[in-house]
Amino acid sequence: LGDLATPALCELLGASRRLTSLQLGDNLLTSRSAAALATALAAPGCVLQSLDLRWNVLRGPGVEGLARGLADNACLAELELGWNAAGPRGGHALAAMLASNAGLTRLGAPHNGIDTAAAAALAESLTHSNATLTSLDLSCNTIGPRGVELLLGTLRGGEGGGDEGAGGLVEPSVHGMSMAGSVPMQPA
Repeated sequence: LGDLATPALCELLGASRRLTSLQLGDNLLTSRSAAALATALAAPGCVLQSLDLRWNVLRGPGVEGLARGLADNACLAELELGWNAAGPRGGHALAAMLASNAGLTRLGAPHNGIDTAAAAALAESLTHSNATLTSLDLSCNTIGPRGVELLLGTLRGGEGGGDEGAGGLVEPSVHGMSMAGSVPMQPA
C-alpha cells in the first residue's frame, strides 16, 4: 500500500462505525502514514479497537507521532508495532503515551531497538500512570538485565514490592520472560 494509500485508509477510519480491527503489516508505511493514522485515531468517532502495523518503516519519528495521537484515545485496545525500528526515541514515546492512555490493553513492540532507558521509562509509566495495559511484548529489544528488572519490579507493584503499579497486578505470570524483554502482564 505505502503512504499513498493512507489518506483513503484514514477516511475509512473516520467514516466507519463498524471497522474495529485493521491489519496494515508489511506495507512500507512511514512516519507520514503514522502521523495521518494518529490524527484519525484521535478523532472522537473512531471505533478501531485493534491496529497491526508490524513490518513497516515507521522508525522513531513515526512511532512518536502515532503515540501522540493515542495519548487520549480510549478505544484502541491492541497495538502491534513489531519490526518498525522505533529505537529509543520510539520507546520513550510509547512510555509517554502509556502515561495518559486509558484504553490500550496490549502493546506489541518486539524487534524495535528499544533500549534500557526506554524500558525504564515504560516501567515508570506502568508503575505510576497506566492501569489498563495487561500485555507488553518487548522481545528481541536491547533492554538488558536492568530493563528487565525494572519491568518485573513494575509488575510486582514497584521496586519496593508494594501492591500498587501496573493496574494492581501483584502476582504476574512471568512465563516466557527472557533477557530480551518479553513481559507477559496477565496475572497467574
